[in-house]
Amino acid sequence: MNTDEYRSTPARLILLALTSLALLPAAALADDDPFWTYSLRPGDTLWRFAGVHLVSPAYVPRLSALNNIRNPNRIVTATTIRVPYAWVRQQPASAQVRSINGQASIKLSGQPARPLRTNEQIPDSAELMTLAESRVVLHFIDGSELTMGSNSQLNIDQQHYYPSTGASSTRLRLRRGTASNTISKPELMRNRYEIDTPSATTSVRGTQFRVGVANDDTTTTAVLSGKVAVGVDHVSAELSPGQGAVVGKGQHLPAKAEALLPPPALAGLPARIEFSPAYFSWPPVVGARGYHVELYRADSEVLVDEADTDSPVYVPNGPLPDGSYRLKVRSRAASSLEGADAEHSVALNAHPATPLRVGATLDTFRGRTLTLTVGDNGHESTRRVQLSTSTNFDAANTLEYSLTGSDSNQVTVPHHGRWFWRVARLDANGRVGPYSSAQAVEALGWFDRPAGQSPRQIIAATVAIPGARYRLELADSASFTRVLFRQDSDSPRWRPASLPSGRYWARVSILGDNNYHSDSPPESLFWN
Repeated sequence: MNTDEYRSTPARLILLALTSLALLPAAALADDDPFWTYSLRPGDTLWRFAGVHLVSPAYVPRLSALNNIRNPNRIVTATTIRVPYAWVRQQPASAQVRSINGQASIKLSGQPARPLRTNEQIPDSAELMTLAESRVVLHFIDGSELTMGSNSQLNIDQQHYYPSTGASSTRLRLRRGTASNTISKPELMRNRYEIDTPSATTSVRGTQFRVGVANDDTTTTAVLSGKVAVGVDHVSAELSPGQGAVVGKGQHLPAKAEALLPPPALAGLPARIEFSPAYFSWPPVVGARGYHVELYRADSEVLVDEADTDSPVYVPNGPLPDGSYRLKVRSRAASSLEGADAEHSVALNAHPATPLRVGATLDTFRGRTLTLTVGDNGHESTRRVQLSTSTNFDAANTLEYSLTGSDSNQVTVPHHGRWFWRVARLDANGRVGPYSSAQAVEALGWFDRPAGQSPRQIIAATVAIPGARYRLELADSASFTRVLFRQDSDSPRWRPASLPSGRYWARVSILGDNNYHSDSPPESLFWN
């Protein structure tokens, strides 16, 4: 489609800041109004005004006639004048690429497409494209910002800057994908900001809104702040913050204003997760047909993953490195309009994975030397054990030991009595991963009578996901070509009663609701 065909689409939607709620002629709403409205300040004259803002003082006589001003040297303060934009001093402008997440390209006039670069200046006639799970943030000279979503195509048609006012005029074309916009509000002159799509035109002069183009060229517009008018052909109506509209290609009447769904309630999500892949679930939003999810690294605002889900559940696509993240979720209505984002900060500390353990519900031993059996994955062989007299492992009552093997790891407790121990694995840099749950042991004196000893078990870490079931597999090699033991359980504990003593390779799988599935890396474990 060429530019002329693109702009002559029968259904044209016009949005701009308004103060009334009424059906109005579309011509009265068009943001291509050629006049800047300005209220003169104390001490202003038309000559002084022209010296600051206009291309030439030669426009003063014409400006006087246009505004019915008899004496351009003597003007009542607060007099409102109309100034043609064509007379205002202006200069070409260019957007700057503030950040790139994923893969994006640029095609300049007469040149082949090439990778887009951070901090690159984007001139007129440039075409930008993003691939899946990619984001580009553009920063305009007036302080406005646009974020291109995944699989989007955006053309920069025109950028002008009015240096004496700090305002600009920007015209863009969104051919597919999404564009989230935050438009600045200069004090003297409002920005003129327009985005054409195959089925609509959106124009604003200072607001926050989101525009999307679906595969069938349907345009969705969601207003997050400010007020805009929605118009198709000759009829328009107002959209307030929290409202949106959908316009199909060839549509001749404006879609009825629709209330955006509220943000999902994410307050119940955990602030820290110690298993991978992570699992997020929130209460369903009434009326929602789905949700759009974005996950960012908190320290760099890099988009890590995004997904569209039908249910209020999100599991990242693949394992994530440990660190701090920011989750953004918005509800999607049956009309495909999406509401405002809810945000949640979460810290992931799932690596290296917690080792498997062998022990009873309550282990007892005589003396003060305790033997621990802990799995070894062969890569991060060092594990850290903490012993404490309380399950909260406070520093004052906690001892720490390092283990380097998995057969006979012996630690000494200072006195007899009830103790609790837990273990974590260290990575190659010495960073400690998540600890296991506390396991009780009883150090008996030589004349103490032991309590009934419970059967020994293989114990894995508990994962807090709905419907969790745990599967343990034991094999004679790390390739698991010959599995000797396989058992599913509602808890991460297994008793391989008929298994001979010896060393095995162990693997744990976790299966949960909403097709959750994770497999632990194989590790060596001694069973006796």
